[in-house]
Amino acid sequence: MSLAGPSSLVSLPGPQPGESYVETSISLSASAAGRVSGKSWKQLKSATVRSYIPEGLKTKKWEDRMEKTKKEQAIKKLQAELRDEKQAEITRRKEITLERKKAAEERQRLEEAKAKLTNIANVDGREKSGQVTPQSRSNQKDSSLTSQLSDSLKLVHRALLPTGPQSKTDGTFV
Repeated sequence: MSLAGPSSLVSLPGPQPGESYVETSISLSASAAGRVSGKSWKQLKSATVRSYIPEGLKTKKWEDRMEKTKKEQAIKKLQAELRDEKQAEITRRKEITLERKKAAEERQRLEEAKAKLTNIANVDGREKSGQVTPQSRSNQKDSSLTSQLSDSLKLVHRALLPTGPQSKTDGTFV
């Protein structure tokens, strides 16, 4: 006998051997066409308790949660420090590069000025003849200025060269 459908068969207990089968009538309650509600054998329902707190927080102790929070905060603090150190290193390298570029530009400017002064001195032919004229005196002043410029260029070059363990022999720096 099938109650629910062709795929789910329910067998009712029949008479055992030696027993007779007696039908008992079940009284129908007053309902439409004698239909009985199936709720009598279903579980009673209760109100659903909803909580938006995750399961991990419901079961742990307060101290455990505080330890976890402290660890997370320490990790975040360490990450921030590392990030700041990395940014400081990047800015330090940029500043070094800018200083080198400025020094190279200054060196180039001084060399151009020196070349200009030597060209002016070489154009004047009186200096070669050994005669002392007012113009040759000015050329002597120019040559002394040129030597002063070259000396200052050397000082600037020495001041800008790094010293210590970070400098390499090939001119590159760490």
